[in-house]
Amino acid sequence: MEPGALAGVSVRPEVRYLKGMTNAALETAVAQWIDGDIDEADRAELAALVAANEWAALADRFAGDLAFGTAGLRGRIEAGPNRMNRAVVVRATGAVADWLEADEDGRGGLVVLGRDGRRKSDVFLRDAAAVLVARGFSVALLDRPVPTPLVAFAARKLGAVAAIAITASHNPPDDNGYKLYDRTGGQIVSPSDERIAARIAALGPARSIPRADLEGSSLVRHLGAETDAAFLEAVAAAARVASPKVPFTVVYTPMHGVGAPFMVPALRAAGFEAVHVVPEQAEPDGTFPTVKFPNPEEKGALDLAFALARAKQADLVVASDPDADRLAIAIPDPTTPGAFVQLTGNEVGVLLAHHLFGQTPAAERSKKLVVRSIVSTPMLDKLAASHGARADATLTGFKWIARSFTAHRAEGLEPLFGFEEALGYCIREIVGDKDGIAAAVAFCDLARGLHAQGRTVLDALGDVYASVGAFASAQATVPHPTPESRAAVFAALEGLMADPPREVRGRKVVAVGDFTKGVRRTAAGVETRLALPKTLLVELEFEGGSRILVRPSGTEPKTKVYADVLGAPEKTASPLAAREAARLEGQAMADEIASRLRVS
Repeated sequence: MEPGALAGVSVRPEVRYLKGMTNAALETAVAQWIDGDIDEADRAELAALVAANEWAALADRFAGDLAFGTAGLRGRIEAGPNRMNRAVVVRATGAVADWLEADEDGRGGLVVLGRDGRRKSDVFLRDAAAVLVARGFSVALLDRPVPTPLVAFAARKLGAVAAIAITASHNPPDDNGYKLYDRTGGQIVSPSDERIAARIAALGPARSIPRADLEGSSLVRHLGAETDAAFLEAVAAAARVASPKVPFTVVYTPMHGVGAPFMVPALRAAGFEAVHVVPEQAEPDGTFPTVKFPNPEEKGALDLAFALARAKQADLVVASDPDADRLAIAIPDPTTPGAFVQLTGNEVGVLLAHHLFGQTPAAERSKKLVVRSIVSTPMLDKLAASHGARADATLTGFKWIARSFTAHRAEGLEPLFGFEEALGYCIREIVGDKDGIAAAVAFCDLARGLHAQGRTVLDALGDVYASVGAFASAQATVPHPTPESRAAVFAALEGLMADPPREVRGRKVVAVGDFTKGVRRTAAGVETRLALPKTLLVELEFEGGSRILVRPSGTEPKTKVYADVLGAPEKTASPLAAREAARLEGQAMADEIASRLRVS
């Protein structure tokens, strides 16, 4: 299709589109993209929208290139530059090849590629590989549904210059994504993402980017059972399972994802014979038919797992997200027979840290490092201090946790544990990213060890509370699905930073951290510089040790409000009661701040 070929289509002249795009400019952009697209179905999809005069829909699809950030690409599977499709993958990989070749050591190096079980993941993986091979790179393919941690592990094991995982993690069923790791084995960080985004913008159409035939190419190798076995061995070594092999029943759901072929063998190797997989969710299925949203944090997502756990009288419920890099845990509710209590990501994190410190001789703890994202519970810092270990807090995103591990290793510190409250955990850094499989084995070891002593996970949580305080966490979200609502919420966030509240629900604000300026200001007006790089985040610190943080999500159109409230465990005999009292207060505080940001 030649530019201008849509000139005869009637377009309402009063419609104007994002980034100042006029009707004529949009028409030309659509025609050029269709002409340069490599996928016949996608070309037909756009042509049908043109024929139906769906210019508002087309404007959104052509609002710009799908943002390439430090999490790579993630978006809805549809045609157009602001969506996830073959043309976008080809152009992104062309830009990645340029970025790798800009580093002399990256030229012609090995790139590991893997994929999850989402729609078109197999096609996107082979398109990416074809572009790299055409540029002279060797590629190692995990061309079957595999966990994202396996991709990161293989990259480090093989000394790759980069790795690409085709996955959208726990995003909605209609999404897919493209996750990029650099030669460190961790996710890319700025300014690499900016450089790649700039190269994408400078590239021509997908049709102009060479793609090689992968069949029979000497630059292509396939990774299989040997890599899987090496990963499972590393998981076992990191978890260091030592609990008595007493009867212990686990129910596991991979949420229609790729975890089962790795999670079940890992648990069986650790001596967990009674592992029951939720049958309706056992196999990879990119349509996710039994859940509205394939995220184990979402309400109702674990209903099938709970039903099976009741039938099997399970001691523990374990869930991973669709690419198995996140972990959710639920435990029997001691107050209600047959019911289960889902732990928060923060609770799982501090329990795993508590367990790992227990595995570490006291004389060695001063050389251990634990790292959390800034929005994750400060309980970790207090727990580390109680064991004489080092703790660090980073910007949100596991890429920064991996970078902290690397930086502190140069100081002689050994990474022990890293986590973020959104169910991401890294045990002894067997990969430079979160890993739901190693974390699950370690948590099951923790729980079985307690079970053998006649104790429960709640007892262990009570131990942590007694040591560092009963922190509980709560969240509120402010959605902003349109550019207009996003702008309004961001304006409200600027107002919150400029004029923060003096108190929230009777708790006095003693300091405000404005991370956009890198400044912490006390209520008395004393300013100090913040240690972390500047980012869009505000923190309210309260008298008594509680806090609230507000930040826009990096992957979804919403702003998140995080509350961490310090309760008083010594006043209650029940860890659940202490947890719930603090959580309810935190939720009310988070909701109050969120109400200031919401727009009608």
